[in-house]
Parts: sequence; C-alpha cells; structure tokens
Amino acid sequence: MVTQKVPGLCLKLGKGLGSGAFSHVFSAEDVTSKAMYAVKKSRASLKLKRPLLAYEGRLLKLLEGHPAIPRVIGYKHAPHFEYLALQKLWQPLDRRDRLSVRDIASIGRQMLSALKHIHSHRIVHRDVKPSNILTYRDRDYSRVCLIDFGLARPCISGTPSIIDLVKERMHVVGTLAYASLNAYKGIDLNPRDDLESLAFVLLSLLRGSLPWHNLCDSGTGTAVGRIIHIRRKMENWTGARLAEGHPAIFGKLLDYARGLGFNEPIDYNTFIDSLHALGQDTTTLSTLAKPSSETEKPPLAFPVEKGQLVLLQLDIPVSVEGYTTRHENTSYKDNPLFSTEEWIAPLRPAIVVSTERDYLSCPVITTIPCSTSLGDKEVEHVSLLKVEINVPALASLPCYAFPRAVKFVCSPQQPFVPTVWKVPEEEADKLSSQFERRVATFNWAETKNPNPNIRYDTRIRFQSPSFYANIVPLDPAVLNTTHLNGTPIDWEGRRGWFDECVKIARRRSWEDGGRWTGFTERPEVNDGPENSYFAYDYSEWEFRQQERDIEQSLPDEESIEIPEVHQIIEK
Repeated sequence: MVTQKVPGLCLKLGKGLGSGAFSHVFSAEDVTSKAMYAVKKSRASLKLKRPLLAYEGRLLKLLEGHPAIPRVIGYKHAPHFEYLALQKLWQPLDRRDRLSVRDIASIGRQMLSALKHIHSHRIVHRDVKPSNILTYRDRDYSRVCLIDFGLARPCISGTPSIIDLVKERMHVVGTLAYASLNAYKGIDLNPRDDLESLAFVLLSLLRGSLPWHNLCDSGTGTAVGRIIHIRRKMENWTGARLAEGHPAIFGKLLDYARGLGFNEPIDYNTFIDSLHALGQDTTTLSTLAKPSSETEKPPLAFPVEKGQLVLLQLDIPVSVEGYTTRHENTSYKDNPLFSTEEWIAPLRPAIVVSTERDYLSCPVITTIPCSTSLGDKEVEHVSLLKVEINVPALASLPCYAFPRAVKFVCSPQQPFVPTVWKVPEEEADKLSSQFERRVATFNWAETKNPNPNIRYDTRIRFQSPSFYANIVPLDPAVLNTTHLNGTPIDWEGRRGWFDECVKIARRRSWEDGGRWTGFTERPEVNDGPENSYFAYDYSEWEFRQQERDIEQSLPDEESIEIPEVHQIIEK
C-alpha cells in the first residue's frame, strides 16, 4: 500500500460513538494538536491482503472534495486491528425526530448532490439510510454528511446479474428498511438504487416510518420470510402513495428512481432544484406530527392463569414466520407449506406453571404437558392427585417434561381461556422448580453429541426461537374425545412439544441461511499463534474480517495514497 507519512500523528482513543457490522467507532484526540476525530476500529489479521477499512479509506480519498463526504485523517494496520481516522461529525438522523419539511428538503438536496458526486466517480454506495447521514452540528440540518462506504463498490456496466435470494438463501445487500426493490429482487445495484434508498430515507423522515418497517426486525420471522414479505409489501407502495399528505416531490423521486434503466443517466439537477425551491417556500409547515402508529399500547392481559390446566397447540406457522409477519401485515399471503398435515400440531393437555412478560410486554407462559401413557416410569412425572387436583377423571393424567418445561408466547389474538381445573400456585411453583431446574450450562460441543435429543436441544437453545401457542380450555367435555373441532388431541405423548420445536428451529435455521448438520464453514483467515488476540475485551471483537470480496476493488487501487497514523493509544 502506498502511503504518505503524517509525522508524529498520534491518536488517543476515547469513548465509543457507535458500532456497525464490521467495526466499532471511537472518539479520538490528536495528542499534539488536541484536535478531535472519529476512528473506526475493526478486527483484522496482518495476513489479510484486502482489509475493509483500507479499502474504505482509499475510496474516501478518491471521493474527497465534496462537503458531504467525510475527510480521511489517517490509517493504520496494527497487529489484530486496522484503524481508519476520519473527520468527526455530530449525530445521525433519526426517523423519529420531528423535522420540518424545510429541513428534510435540505437533507435531500445535499444527499442528491453527494450521490451525483459519488456516481460521477462510478461508485455506488449501496447502504443509504438515516444512520449513515450525520450532521456537522447538533440538530443543524443545513450541512450533513454521508458516511460508511463499507458496502460501496464500482458501478457495473452492461447487463446486471440476477440472483434468486430466497432459493439461494442469500441476504439483501444494504439495510432491509431502506434497500431498494431491486435489492430484494436480487438484481445488481447501481446508482438508481442509491436514489431509491434516499427516497425511502426522506419519506420515512416525513412519515415517521415506512409500511414495511415493522417487518424488518431481526426478531420477526426468518431471513427468507422477511425478504418475501417486505418485497411484497414494498411492491404495493408507489412513491405517490407514500407521499400522500406531503409534498409530492418526495414521492416523485421514488417513482423516478424505480423507472430508471440499469445504466440510464440520472437527472439529479431537476430534483435538487425542486428541493431547493421547497426549502425556500415560506408556506412550508414548520413541524411534522408523529404518526398515530407510534402511540404506546397498553400491555396485553394474560389469557390464562398460573396453575391452570389447558389444551395447548404449538402454532408452527407463526413460530416459523413470526406473529408480525402473519397477523400485522396486510399483504401477507399464506404459505401452502404450512397447510400440509405434517406442519399441523395436535392439542396437548398441559399445566401453566408460571407467567411472565417478554421485553415487548407480551404474555409468556411456561407449561409442562400431561399424558395418560407414563405408567412405565420411563419419563419422570408427577400425578395430578399429588398437586391437589382431586378429580377422578384426571387421576390417570400425570404431568411430565421432555426435556424440560417450555415457554410459549401468547399472541394478541389469543382469547381469554376460562379456568375449569387449576393447580394451587404453591404446587405450580414446585412443578416449575422440578421441571425447569434441569437446564445444564450451555455447551456448543453438545451439538456433536451422539444422542440426537441432546444435539437438537442444544441447537434450539442456541437459536432461542419464540414459540407461539393456541390455547383452549381443558374441561370435562373433551376428556373422552380424540379431536376438537377437527384438531387431534394427543393424550398419550411422551415427548411433549420437543419434536415440533425441533422442526420449527430446523426450518428457521434453513430460512436464515444456516444448516443443522452436514455443512462446511467458510474457511477463515487464521491469525496463527503468533498473532492471536486474547485481551480482556476479546468478546467485543469476535468478528474477524475475511478477505474482501473481489467486486469491491477500485481501479489502480494501490496507487491511492492514505495518510498513515504513526501511533494509536488505546484506553
């Protein structure tokens, strides 16, 4: 790498400013001049020939000179880490902030100018989003800057390649909430896609959110499911529809971007001029009200109570795809896979041994199943008579756990379940202690255990999926039946919901691009014993860079000079 020395440039790292997929960002002080900078730090072996931050530094040097492009201060590749020092900015945009139309127009005009400059160098950013647009001063939107060129690459000429992301189980390039429709279709990204992402950013600042934002959370369904459902939702929303009630220019920008051909020239100036005129309009509203969708909702009531006996069905489709995807998505279409018999779980008698709320305040219940076929004592079990259920009809229905009690999330659509029979709370506590206490310390090596139950249980615990349930009353009318409204009742099970939980976890893993068995990890760059990192903060740097993709290569890359930092002083 060709560098120009900056004599004595010594930076002392300070507090953390933020984190990305590949790096952490710290405040840094020049120990001589006391000037303040921002430093990106990423775990990178000295054996790497194509490290990420060196590439980003060269790319920013190529683009320097525009007011919306951050200035490169210096670069250093030390043992274990590489560092990129940049001009320090203030804070990123937040779609939840109450910005004026004038401010949003100013942001849009500056970003269009920045994209025009970037694209003139035949570079496409590929990750335009609010958190990558920073102000120079607190809440001053008259000057903003576009950062994070870690996904940027040279533009492509000719015919774009197309990949079926669902079939190949590949991720969308960029950030789900702001990636272009072409990104969801697996089409190579070019300047038109940066324009579409910018339109999404501006519209989200206007509206407070976009219609598919609730589907973007990593806790919502699976990676494959999110691609399918966000794409379907996105296709239903034109720019004109998204901009209803707001200045039309923002919707026109989106529709224009979507109508561009792969290599078609972009008319930046028309939109820059329109946004400039909008910013000068004295009739522009000064503030935007937050959308009603952000009003806080009261927590859901528990549909069952502690100690209650119920019939519980594991809801496999919702557990795989997520509640938000299936029930809070107006463009959802049923997956025919889940209508087949193998994906429909039976009802099982169970006892609710505890209740709690998750981080979203949703009701969560811990349950243990009951069965009529445990007389051989192969499975640890407790008679209901011993827990003060003095009902002769239930004498042959002891409770057990395999391998332990299971937590279920109650969906908002779950109706209240009236109590017919109930275990006293103190007895429910004893059952909870008996069947929940057998949770061994997590050990990934158990995924190689010859016992498939232990292997699968370890993987389930590693994935930590949310299991949803449908619950109905357990009452005298169902005790002698084998079906309820067409759904079978499993009175004789000995494995509880374990096999269905395995099926859910395996399917979710597949849709997230993982494998349970029989796959080879991508070979990693090995630091070697002479260059291994085991400092106190090792857990913060478990991600180690691999060689940068060949598509992220600049013409005559090695000839682009980056100032070299003489020394980095850690905290």
